[in-house]
Amino acid sequence: MAKTKKTIAEKADQFISYAKINAVGTWKPLKENSPHLIEAIKIPGQDKPTLEEMANQWDFFYITAMAWWTLTQAKVNLEKNDAEVAFGVICENLESWDSNAFGAFMDLDEFTRKYDDEIEKITDPKEAINLMKLVVGTWFIWNITCKAPIEDEGQLAGTLGHLIHLQTYEYWTWTP
Repeated sequence: MAKTKKTIAEKADQFISYAKINAVGTWKPLKENSPHLIEAIKIPGQDKPTLEEMANQWDFFYITAMAWWTLTQAKVNLEKNDAEVAFGVICENLESWDSNAFGAFMDLDEFTRKYDDEIEKITDPKEAINLMKLVVGTWFIWNITCKAPIEDEGQLAGTLGHLIHLQTYEYWTWTP
């Protein structure tokens, strides 16, 4: 029996599950290889979050960043009507998954817009994407540590932005 191609709405509906898998997949190696960075994770209003709470914080912001980048890619890779369907489904699912997720999504969108002028000045598309990777990674680190990234966290920001981009880059065009 031949597989049928998924509709944009179906693909969008599966996105949160896809993003959760990727968030968990990045948490475990970081926890094992960079415990000092895990210890930097903060949760507002808590002095000593548990490892589970830190993992949940990681997942929340990672999934939110993936949603933002996936929907940014939808604007580029999909027809306008399909991009609007994707935006509606993913944002609705973000809100259903966590009532704070859409607000975090909009916070990331606002954060990235601060760099629009800088990105528009860059003539090499690869350099523009690299700057956006750093911006998204910086937002992520800033939110999980509740402060601007310090040097080693800043290096991690670029790496995380790159991973998030890779995990979302072909989401709309890839067919299993």
